[in-house]
Amino acid sequence: MKLETLAYDNIKKVLPKGALKTVVYANISDTSYEIFFYSLFPGQGYKQCYELAENNVIDYQLLEGTFEKMADIIKGDKNYKTGS
Repeated sequence: MKLETLAYDNIKKVLPKGALKTVVYANISDTSYEIFFYSLFPGQGYKQCYELAENNVIDYQLLEGTFEKMADIIKGDKNYKTGS
């Protein structure tokens, strides 16, 4: 299965309902990761995932767990280069 499909299958459970589009950013290294997304809502513009969690639109713990799993998926891909 393609990495993009695996990543999407993992993150789709936290994507907010009503979003027209979502843009995901992921920066993964051997020792750390930074993942977040922005979702576009009609008449509201883009909202960042942590803002959505603060406003109880999405669950913060589920979001963090999802990002952790997503980082593991990316690190486990055959194209991931360690030491980068």
